[in-house]
Amino acid sequence: MGRRKNTAQEQDISQNIRRLQRAEDQRRRRHVARQNIVDNNRAVQEPAVEPDYLGLMNILCQHCKAKHFKDEKVSNKGLSFNDCCHHGSVKHRIHYQIFRQNFQIYLKKNMRNHQVFLNVSMNTALYLSNGDLPSYGQLFIIDQHEALNYRIQQNPTIDYELMSILDSIIRNNNIYAKSYEMMKEEIRLQQMITNIRNDSSPSELQLLFSLKPGQDSRRYNIQRVNEVAAIFSTTADGEIPESYVTIRNKNKIIRIYYTRYRIADRANEFNPIIRGRRLFQQYVVDSYVKIEKDRIQYCKHHQKELRADTYKGLQDHMRNCANDVNGHVGKTIILPSSFTGSPRYMQQCYQDAMAIVNETGSPDIFLTMTCNPNWPEITDNLLPGQQACDRPDLVARVFDLKKDRLLDIVIKKSFFGKVASFVYVIEFQKRGLPHIHLSITLEQGYKIIRPDIVDKFISAEIPIQIRNPRLFDIVMRNMIHGPCGDWCMKDGKCSKNFPKSFQQETTMDANGYSNYRRTDDGVQYERSNGHTVDNRWVVPHCRELLLLFDCHINVEIVSSIKAVKYLYKYIYKGHDAATVVIGQAENGPTIEHDECHNFIETRYVGPVEACYRIFSKKMQDKSHTVT
Repeated sequence: MGRRKNTAQEQDISQNIRRLQRAEDQRRRRHVARQNIVDNNRAVQEPAVEPDYLGLMNILCQHCKAKHFKDEKVSNKGLSFNDCCHHGSVKHRIHYQIFRQNFQIYLKKNMRNHQVFLNVSMNTALYLSNGDLPSYGQLFIIDQHEALNYRIQQNPTIDYELMSILDSIIRNNNIYAKSYEMMKEEIRLQQMITNIRNDSSPSELQLLFSLKPGQDSRRYNIQRVNEVAAIFSTTADGEIPESYVTIRNKNKIIRIYYTRYRIADRANEFNPIIRGRRLFQQYVVDSYVKIEKDRIQYCKHHQKELRADTYKGLQDHMRNCANDVNGHVGKTIILPSSFTGSPRYMQQCYQDAMAIVNETGSPDIFLTMTCNPNWPEITDNLLPGQQACDRPDLVARVFDLKKDRLLDIVIKKSFFGKVASFVYVIEFQKRGLPHIHLSITLEQGYKIIRPDIVDKFISAEIPIQIRNPRLFDIVMRNMIHGPCGDWCMKDGKCSKNFPKSFQQETTMDANGYSNYRRTDDGVQYERSNGHTVDNRWVVPHCRELLLLFDCHINVEIVSSIKAVKYLYKYIYKGHDAATVVIGQAENGPTIEHDECHNFIETRYVGPVEACYRIFSKKMQDKSHTVT
């Protein structure tokens, strides 16, 4: 009896041991399977994705012979284009034969003279270090003749007379040069105070162009690229001043059509404007300021047609403000929602987007694509000696075509699944390159609600270089955050929350975004700037889209309604602006409301944005019409 009992116990123990062994084996197999999935996802051979290419810019307009890409053709117009001569409506021939003969000689002899002034820094030290010669902005603090002598000393091959003329022009017209001259007087005053007080350690002054507390850092931010730009400012009468270049439309040519015609690149025709480099940037921003002025002036002079007096809520608010200060209501100028880019326009777009959300549901994907200045369509069409920054017109045109290709793949061809609705906005900011914010809502049955579906479309890991060399190169160039600096640091922390934490598996976050898989494989890579990175620094992306477009494409999953309002307010936040305080005027007891003045004051426009708007490209669009 006892032996049977022992035998039964032994059998139970043996069964338990076998059961534990089977469980352990299953656990190991699952672990190996998961690891194989991870390795396969990271080491999968490059998909059969050929880079997107727009083709040669060899399609000539039948009217003016301007060069175009095939995708720029207008439906039912044949070889007649809108971006050059507006389908033949502009017929203005300009001959540059004499100028062409001397243009290259001029650039060769005088480029060094111009280069001396191209490197003037905005935020620079006001005081010299021991033994150093003044340079950059410091040269505008000292006497003009003394500054010329220092420039000649450092650049003996430049022309003294030409340098003197350029220096005078900058000192008389450039707002930054005048700021340094103002600081010269302030430094002299501080030195006098120091001498009177016998203070051995005077306070050090700084001249900085910075962000004021409380302002929207997404719009009011520091310029991060070296480009020519226009900052809208008004006169005492609230008008946009004319710049020193004027356009005389003898044949009643609309200003925007005339500008398009002048900056077109035509076959067998020399165009010095597009060869002007920074002067070309100046030309396009000046031209756009004038175009915008024409639109603003129309709104200001047609307030009756716009029925400004029917804005009852605004009128009541102004009367209440006037009563509070014992004043009266003055002039009211309305900028309607029909004016592209105005605050009312952006607010209406935001409300339309929220109405679409109410109809089709919250968005599932938030995608951002940024222009790549090294796209072959840009580099192949640059003139000899040019860089992408020298041709903002080409950058704007190529980006618009790439944006259309992206929308075609994602929306029409259902890359992520059938699309129920979408909205997008084009932005520029002070970074020199345009980008698109695209919000996508998928139909029921195509929702991305499981981690395995997230992993199918989105990766936040560096691919293995040996197996995916092209994808590895694209990710390292375009999809790595950092190193962190003033542009992303707030209160000592990265505002984008990099570096992220390692994550063995993708999980869905209730706050609106997914926590993407970022495995800790112990591998680190060093970038060209010396920044060492691993999977914690990778910006979420889609591998196939990266291989297709070869640029920065950030793809995020939106899984909560909490993120919807933030996303749509982000993409409709309005145009870029600069913080420039010139003075403060007192209007007395009269309460005035000028939306035109508020819209244009200190508005920042770079050369690529100027070209994009001159070509009348779409700045935003949506899938549904809201009535």
